[in-house]
Amino acid sequence: MIMPGLIPNQFHFIFGLEKQREPFHLMHYLCIESCFQINRPQAIYFYYHYEPFGYYWQLAKRRIIPEQVMLNPFVKNFRYGFKNRYTAKFRYAHHSDFIRVEKLLERGGIYADIDTIFVNPIPPVLFDKPFVMGREDDTYSFTRKQVEASLCNAFLMSEPNSLFARLWLEKMPETFDGTWSEHSCSLAHRLSMTHPESIHIEPSRSFYKHMCTQKGLYTLFEDLDPDFSGVVSMHLWSHLWWSKKRTEFSHFHADLLNEKYIREKDATYNLVARQFLPRKSMNKPNLLYISPVTPTPDGIGLAKRAYNNLKALSSYYSIYLLVMPPGRKDCHPHPEVEQLCRKQKKVPFHPVKDFWLCVELLIKKIFYFFGIKKYFQPQEWDTFSRRRINRGWEAFPGTCFSIIHVFRLYMIPLLEPYLNDFKGSVQIDLDDIESVTRNGIAKLYRQNGQEEKALKIESQAEFYREKESQELDRFNRIFVCSPEDQAFIRSKYPYPHVDVLPNVIQIPEPEDDKEKHSSPFRFLICGNFNYYPNTDGLFHFIKDILPIVSESGPKKFQIDVVGPGLKGMPKRLVDLNPWMVFHGRVPDIGPYFRAADVVLVPLRGGGGTRIKILEAFAYGKTVISTFKGAEGLPVQHNRHLLLAGNALEFANHCLKLMQEPDSGKNLEKNGRELAIKLFSSDRIKDILCHPHGGEIARRSIQADEKERIDVVYTWVNGSDPEFKHALKKALDQQAFIISNGLDNRFRDNQELRYSLRSLEAYAPWTGRIYLVTNGQVPSWLRLDHPRISVIDHRSIFPDEVSLPTFNSNAIELCLHHIPGLSKRFLYLNDDLFFGRQSTKNDYFTVSQGIRFYQEPIMISSHQGSRSTLMRSYAYTQSIIEKLWGIKYQRFLPAHTPQLYDRDILKGLEYLLADEFKKTIGHRFRSPDDLILRIMFFYYLIESPEQIPKGNQAKFLRWGSSEYSFWMLDRNFLKTAGAFLHILRKQPKFFCVNDDVTTNAPIHPLLLFFRLFLRVYFPRPSSFEK
Repeated sequence: MIMPGLIPNQFHFIFGLEKQREPFHLMHYLCIESCFQINRPQAIYFYYHYEPFGYYWQLAKRRIIPEQVMLNPFVKNFRYGFKNRYTAKFRYAHHSDFIRVEKLLERGGIYADIDTIFVNPIPPVLFDKPFVMGREDDTYSFTRKQVEASLCNAFLMSEPNSLFARLWLEKMPETFDGTWSEHSCSLAHRLSMTHPESIHIEPSRSFYKHMCTQKGLYTLFEDLDPDFSGVVSMHLWSHLWWSKKRTEFSHFHADLLNEKYIREKDATYNLVARQFLPRKSMNKPNLLYISPVTPTPDGIGLAKRAYNNLKALSSYYSIYLLVMPPGRKDCHPHPEVEQLCRKQKKVPFHPVKDFWLCVELLIKKIFYFFGIKKYFQPQEWDTFSRRRINRGWEAFPGTCFSIIHVFRLYMIPLLEPYLNDFKGSVQIDLDDIESVTRNGIAKLYRQNGQEEKALKIESQAEFYREKESQELDRFNRIFVCSPEDQAFIRSKYPYPHVDVLPNVIQIPEPEDDKEKHSSPFRFLICGNFNYYPNTDGLFHFIKDILPIVSESGPKKFQIDVVGPGLKGMPKRLVDLNPWMVFHGRVPDIGPYFRAADVVLVPLRGGGGTRIKILEAFAYGKTVISTFKGAEGLPVQHNRHLLLAGNALEFANHCLKLMQEPDSGKNLEKNGRELAIKLFSSDRIKDILCHPHGGEIARRSIQADEKERIDVVYTWVNGSDPEFKHALKKALDQQAFIISNGLDNRFRDNQELRYSLRSLEAYAPWTGRIYLVTNGQVPSWLRLDHPRISVIDHRSIFPDEVSLPTFNSNAIELCLHHIPGLSKRFLYLNDDLFFGRQSTKNDYFTVSQGIRFYQEPIMISSHQGSRSTLMRSYAYTQSIIEKLWGIKYQRFLPAHTPQLYDRDILKGLEYLLADEFKKTIGHRFRSPDDLILRIMFFYYLIESPEQIPKGNQAKFLRWGSSEYSFWMLDRNFLKTAGAFLHILRKQPKFFCVNDDVTTNAPIHPLLLFFRLFLRVYFPRPSSFEK
């Protein structure tokens, strides 16, 4: 524990003073985590201008107080000039030099560079100094052309408003000349000479044992120096080795510094950092997602499908996204996608780096010009040169993948480097079948009189047909977007593992009840008009359908056309069609769907509008489509949408809806119901992560069915003489404990016998049964039963100093220490019962993760309750709020069997070591006990590690068909009514809590309770003698 001194125990870090193009690195996370665990600070302030992103940022945010800062105006406007051209690229570091001193002057505390690892606690004596710096090796001053002593500013300690910080900050602007450290480290040394009383200087070993030399960096990352005595922290000098292009100090670089390297390589830095790594059991398997487009939630076509798939996969895997667009045009990464991915890398087509590829493509175009069909193969396939493939392969060095997921057939060339020694599962999402789609596009070209283009597309279709027959057998799983495509693949090729992965959409909130059909009546046509079938459909509508509508329909109507590719639209179309408004690419298409009365899909060939039809359904809009446009969707004419076989039918549907707007209400209702039922985003989670034919995939339904789930009971016999003696002795030692209510809490009403009967009858899928006691064993229990194990408190408590214990909260915190216990286990008090059949899905599913149950009773937000239990609830909630900074009204867990995960419990014990230790030390329930069931359940839905897994809470109401809870008291009629209600309803779970206070050996109400249990569970279990 750090004692109070001049310097407060609060830390300051600075990062993100330039635009963030890479995810927050593991090294930076380890700096924050090691600071938190080693120093236990009052606060960790994290200053940024551009907020970081990524997996490790989400982990680090649990520990910090993020605060956005402005860049220093002096440094921002400073002109480095040719002389300082090298340091100009480190302008962000000079911003940091000023900001760190400003924040220490304002708040006091400890500043450390983000490339630091903390080793040992800061000696308490340093907190009594006014200002602390550490000495580094002498440096060469480019200003005075000589070697000088230097104080490194990578680790600073300061009291608020310290004299040294004030003098330093005053002189920094006049000393700043654009060199690396004249204004910082050199100036600090000179000030220490003139004001020695205002600063304490530590030897270099304290903060900089390994200096910024070749030997120092080699020792840090590749050699082993296990002597950490007197070392507070180690600075890593990351600007000297971060880029793989900078090799004058070290060939080590940032891409090599990953979890695998730290775990497996015994190096100086790794030896310290290893203990602060994210818990391995909490990590998800790595999945490489190869895509031709950058996934975006507000994109169209491929980009939106890629985003939905990525979001579903991220619930089960750590995603490494590799984007390699066939052309130069592609959108920028979206913030939501950055949060889904552990890492992402884009390798665009580069005309300089891929110069010879450009030459090759030019030659092929020349051959194409002269009609040599050999070179009619798709250009997107040709853009993957060997050099470009290698650039993609080097994107994630040292990372092992469990699954490789390829989006689109033409991305197959990128697989080659990965498949040499790959033993995991490889899967491909074809989306549309390229050979079929391109044949349809060729027909469109021929229909429009463009024979030459039709021949080119047909040759590409033939090329893809050969690839489909040759390449697809190397994949463990194949995904297509419709049952028709699935049937086509299965009829043409002998590939058994073909699954339908439908396009899905986010379901928006329904619109308010208002007048939808305002004037003018509005149609919407949307899509990617760089895709020829969409452009053809738009021209078909303008040429063949719109004239009929404009002649016969109302004069006031508007057609909104939304999507990229409209820049080349002929001006005459705009001038001749005043009803049409061309919007081009928009950041959010939602407002256009909401404003529309009808969505039009005039597609004549190819594919690519299915998502837009589904989105129109989701927004509750009437859809008019050609049969081709709705191909592959389970829709019916006049039930979900209006289908047209020709231009006249299409125009008549438009006219009818314009004249009778209410005639589309049933279509809107049925379409939205279909979208919610079959195409909501949760639908594809199980499809993507469910293995087919026994192939490897994580958290599959079959694997989950085979997983053993053990059961843990806690039990005590309050009538046992030895127990009574130990209880009385403990009460005498802690006189402040109120003993009222302890008798009924420890009383044995034979509940365990009947709870085991319910378990055997209604939860036969459970595994071993562990009975946790203080050494007692029920007289009726068969100890020789192969599923029964009796566990003494002494075998699970960390030490026997806290024993005997009469605190159920303390016992629950130790359950995960039971030897041989399954990874996931059910925990029951002996007054919990299964009322009817229960399955594993009641507690865990692939799509929803761990499921837990709540009562509609809110946890008190203050600790002023007279009830010890209620105060401990409020205390646990306050800990949750401190951990994740989320304040809202939480609800109590229901009295049901609870599923726990041992790995998560171990992680919580590590995260909340002090709270665990304190609660375990309480022999009786205390107001500052940590309540495990509340802590565990809200960790599942609020912690950054668990949020992507989709764990869900379900409310259970007292007296429902699923749940009943009753407190036994002295009111016989109410209790009889409760028992009759349970017998009639047969809820899935019920709990009967003994709250009868009596001095009699046996109360009539308790006899009635036992009779009720015997009536409900008459058949003895195999666990009874």
